[in-house]
Amino acid sequence: MQGWEAGFEVTPAQFILLAAAITLSMATVDFAHARYSRALTRVELGEESPHVPARWSVLQWVAATASFVVAIRVSLYLLPFEGLGLYLGSFLGAQARRTRVPSSAVD
Repeated sequence: MQGWEAGFEVTPAQFILLAAAITLSMATVDFAHARYSRALTRVELGEESPHVPARWSVLQWVAATASFVVAIRVSLYLLPFEGLGLYLGSFLGAQARRTRVPSSAVD
């Protein structure tokens, strides 16, 4: 597979590893977003420091930036794996939120 730079080749094995890395990175983005939302709720309730959601926000930015740079520099064929990662991260984040936050705290 030809990358964006002239002479930059990606083997099928490298593509698979990059796809897995991007899927994991984007899953991290949405999982961190779910934790960020939970942390904001806890800050409003006075149960956590405002630094907690800020750290989750920085993690979202780092993971999203890394995935975007890899997808643009290597191949746009990696973008569907970003979508898969976002789905998985949202699902896992919602599951974690559902099992840890009482419904009265969310309302």
